[in-house]
Amino acid sequence: MFYRPILPNGKKVPLTWQIVAFFINVTWPLNNNASTWIRLIDRCRILFCVWLLATCILFEYQELIQHKGDIIIMIQISVTITVAAESLIRMCFMAFDKEKLKEYLKGYYLHIYFDEETHGTIHRRIRKQTMPALMYSYSYIATLISYLVGPMIALMDGQRILPFQMKIPFNYQPLLIYTIVVLLNWYIGILVVTNIISESYLLVTSILNLNDRLVLLEQDIMNLGDEVLKSDNPETIADVFCEKLILLVKRNEELFSFAEIVEAQFTRPLFIMMSNSALLLCLVAFNAHETGLDTENITYATWLSAKVAELVVLGYLGSLISARFDGLGNTYYSSNWEKIIYKSTNTEANIRTMKLMTRAITINQRPFMLTGMGFFHVNLGTTVTLLRVAGSYFTFLCSMR
Repeated sequence: MFYRPILPNGKKVPLTWQIVAFFINVTWPLNNNASTWIRLIDRCRILFCVWLLATCILFEYQELIQHKGDIIIMIQISVTITVAAESLIRMCFMAFDKEKLKEYLKGYYLHIYFDEETHGTIHRRIRKQTMPALMYSYSYIATLISYLVGPMIALMDGQRILPFQMKIPFNYQPLLIYTIVVLLNWYIGILVVTNIISESYLLVTSILNLNDRLVLLEQDIMNLGDEVLKSDNPETIADVFCEKLILLVKRNEELFSFAEIVEAQFTRPLFIMMSNSALLLCLVAFNAHETGLDTENITYATWLSAKVAELVVLGYLGSLISARFDGLGNTYYSSNWEKIIYKSTNTEANIRTMKLMTRAITINQRPFMLTGMGFFHVNLGTTVTLLRVAGSYFTFLCSMR
């Protein structure tokens, strides 16, 4: 039913729980041989989730209007509306274009991903590097749990409250109806959190695996000259160097092409997430400031820490991959190509070597940067700017208060 990526050795990819979360939020692609009924059911699931999130936003907005005189309640509701709206937009983009995600996963796991069986050391190192992403994923889950636990505790005390503040246009106090409404609220929360976690984690692991591919390429380029210099034939040494250099340049081009695919796949969610982050951080921080950080309001602290950590991680990885591509030109230049020419007695081969080296360096003059639909670059500088803007909004709200 569901698509499973394949490794180069033909085995199915062992999926982490963050990637499995795609299955929950209805954005994971189907198999090519999925039947018409399966595809129809999948479409119905997508439409149901879209309807559920849209209805939640509508009911929350009605509750917001009802409390338009109370800024604390308005901001509390605005936080959940903002998060739900962001998740709805991101989910629609992915759910209605699953083939694009399938092609991305196919290329990523076949050509970029380091599997544990073949590249155990690198795989374990990358897994350690994903720890920050794992930590903010747990923070998002802790936020979700705090929303889900509230109604259960209230029910034990004889009260029937909802996880999210909303105005439902019917009586939900009867136990059966209340149970259904709460379960739907829980599912909305799960949709939102799994959407954030799965997409962010896939981007993080993609960049980390791509970065290690570039590290291996750099090592091969740096060792190229010394390896070829072991040859005792001065007539053919430059030709051998050129042949090996051509293969490295092809690898370079393939990695750059995949980086552009990463950019195309994630540019819209990055734009939506980062554009929304300044407002969201401001609202969450202001609400935490006004209500205090007691056990009842721990929700805002966990969400705030998770969002800041996610922004820092994505900004760092954006800066990392850009710097890695920018440095390849210098790496080619440092490959001891001049020693090859000095040792070679073949003038024509020397000219080809210099032209090819110039070409290799020129290719890597193209800057690569993750962007949010071209409006901004995803790097640490952008993260700092977002945090400053959120701080400015927060200061303004506090002064208005």
